[in-house]
Amino acid sequence: PAPWRSAAWASARASPIEPLVVYRGSFGMQLPVQFAAKDDLGRQNGVELGFMSCTSKREVALQYAADGKMAMLLCFERGAMDNGAPLSALSFYKGEEEICFPPLCNMEVKGKPKILFTDKGSVLQVKMGITVNQKADTIDKLIGRRQFLHEGMVKNLVQEVESELKSVDALLSTI
Repeated sequence: PAPWRSAAWASARASPIEPLVVYRGSFGMQLPVQFAAKDDLGRQNGVELGFMSCTSKREVALQYAADGKMAMLLCFERGAMDNGAPLSALSFYKGEEEICFPPLCNMEVKGKPKILFTDKGSVLQVKMGITVNQKADTIDKLIGRRQFLHEGMVKNLVQEVESELKSVDALLSTI
């Protein structure tokens, strides 16, 4: 079977990047420190360790954001290499127009956050840039590397046991 990363990349490459901006709504979480202020080198970014689900529909993301306190709307501008994979064809919620980004994406704040006032309350809106990690290995490569290490370990253990058994055989032959 195709690894998730290859499938996601193929889907992302075969899909148009319209609309250019996608959204992620959330609530109950504080903006991480690295997004709140620039570091010593002038950067204001962080890395998402897991898959990240977004939508091309702003109103859908606002529904997720406006359901609680500390509501946040992240607005990501995509590029040709940082597209994300559309999941609408696979999604139970087809109307959400979900776009999935792979793990290890870099997210960078682009401009000052704004407060939006909705009928459900206020929402912190943050414009972001996103960079998809082009160097991360596929699941197949990670599994292959792990298999290689395990096979090497088993080979070494077999050699050690055989070596020990030879000395036991030598000892038994003298009895």
